[in-house]
Amino acid sequence: MIKRIAQKKDSGSSSEGVKRASEEIGKNSVEFAMHIKGLEVPAHDARAYNAGAVAFATSARGACHLSGLSHAFERGLKCPEIGNLEPFDRFKVEGKGVLAAKTQHIMGMMDSLILCKQILHAGVTLTDIVKWYHDVTGAEMGIDDFMKTGERIFNLKRMYNVRLGISRKDDTLPCAFRP
Repeated sequence: MIKRIAQKKDSGSSSEGVKRASEEIGKNSVEFAMHIKGLEVPAHDARAYNAGAVAFATSARGACHLSGLSHAFERGLKCPEIGNLEPFDRFKVEGKGVLAAKTQHIMGMMDSLILCKQILHAGVTLTDIVKWYHDVTGAEMGIDDFMKTGERIFNLKRMYNVRLGISRKDDTLPCAFRP
């Protein structure tokens, strides 16, 4: 099968991902196609992290764990600047949409500043990043400005998707992840 996919023989366009393969196979295969917006689901199981599920569904790219990194905040990562003083209970649903939105804004800024997200696990705070921004550029930016800019980045990505025909109707999880 791997050889057939690599050579694009028979079901060769399945080399273009599970979404395309399920469309070709038809029948009920769409129920087993583990993707969001055509991007295959990563190892971070959305059934284990509610904010991660929201971030996967609403990410411009689809099931990208780096677009929001929300699951890390449910596992123990703290961020006092967004009101996350304690790890979130991963089994609760309440507040997870807000957490996903805030972390998506943070990650948009980190991507734009070309910062590795793993520095958050090493104790680097948003306050540190804002200070570095000032040190490098001389421009003043507070946490609120940082978050607002991240929100704008997120919204620009969404607007681009809308232009390509991707909309809120596509902000869903694979069938296996739904209750």
